Amino acid sequence: MTDHNRVAVDTLPRSDTPNDLLRTSRVFERPESRRPQGGTPDDIRTWLQGPARRIEDTLELVDELSWRLVGAGIRLSRVVISLPTLHPQYLNTGYRWFRVQGFCEERQLSHGIRDSAMFLNSPMHRVFVHGETVRRRLIGKKPQIDFPILQELADEGVTDYIALPLELSDGRRFAVTLATDQEDGFSRANLATLGSLIGLLAPLLEIHVMRGITRNLLNAYLGPEIGRRVLAGEIERGRGETTRAVIWFCDLRGFTPLAERLREEDVVAFLDSYFERVVAAVHARDGQVLKFMGDGLIAIFPVPDIEFAANATRRACEAACMAIADVDKLEGHPALHGEPAPRMCVSLHVGNVFYGNIGAADRLDFTVIGPAVNLVARVDQLTKTVNRRILMTADFAKVCSQNLEPLGRHEVRGVSEPIEIFGLVEDADCTIR
Repeated sequence: MTDHNRVAVDTLPRSDTPNDLLRTSRVFERPESRRPQGGTPDDIRTWLQGPARRIEDTLELVDELSWRLVGAGIRLSRVVISLPTLHPQYLNTGYRWFRVQGFCEERQLSHGIRDSAMFLNSPMHRVFVHGETVRRRLIGKKPQIDFPILQELADEGVTDYIALPLELSDGRRFAVTLATDQEDGFSRANLATLGSLIGLLAPLLEIHVMRGITRNLLNAYLGPEIGRRVLAGEIERGRGETTRAVIWFCDLRGFTPLAERLREEDVVAFLDSYFERVVAAVHARDGQVLKFMGDGLIAIFPVPDIEFAANATRRACEAACMAIADVDKLEGHPALHGEPAPRMCVSLHVGNVFYGNIGAADRLDFTVIGPAVNLVARVDQLTKTVNRRILMTADFAKVCSQNLEPLGRHEVRGVSEPIEIFGLVEDADCTIR
């Protein structure tokens, strides 16, 4: 499927859904001209055992399967497939297809959804917790509308609903729900066809679950860009490239003595809040976070061409100001127990770095090394004496279009000659207090 068939957007959940429990991340809309037409259950069976295995995007797979079932004469109005994942924020990923609206959406469900009324009062609770199959007829003299979602479906014209539990090879459950607006609901022939085809879908979806878990873990521990490169096969020790980049180093002034006074769980809670704000600022300006080191963080803003250097330095400066402002708002954080919040400082440099796999044969780190990385970490120590929270080297200043001012020449450990340091011409909020 080509890119023009795909619509990927950030959207908000429905207004009655808690924002911290459900997030719609992507939407796939297949042009009507490319929707499968006609076909038989045997055609779908052949497709599931062959071509469908080459579809890597679960969103696209669910969309095509749903249209194929409609083409085979099963008038589905909505299909939902909810798959388990392994992610620090999300418990499951759900895929919802709508025939009338003509699209399929991907939604992440947070861990907290397990205790929500939305889940506890839904057929999914029966499916996931008890492994039950839920079948409800929504028409006739006595429609079975015993869950809120069923009333919503009935109002949309749904006549019949079924939720099926399926298992992965490790015993974890996932769910498939199917709804129809056929006048008389699902026929026996419909149910027999769906049962046989859904059984073939389970091993295919297990492949997708494993891929998703792998991507989530690599993104969580390595970052999206490095995770993508590792997953693409860049895992050979010593393999990498020399690239020019803005190198960012930040840490917290006064954090070490503060950590000695706080409980360990409070130190972790504060660091989580601090890093969350810094990472958000770096990612918002297209930077790449590489490593956490105690209360320090290394990131880069790649400079693919000298013409883009001013753009990269501007983004790094904006990210630094944004992060400092957001971290300053942690004053009064419950984990501090009345202690003053430590102040965040950022050092910035432009230079060449080696970006790739470094380490032992069976334990690698995908990171950056080189004199430029060492230099920016040592410049960071000057924030203690220069009384500025954002420091730049002369190499950074040469290509930076921001309003900078010289802060003198300073000796830096490991460098034979004093180096010139610059700072933003900034207001009082950007200085150490």
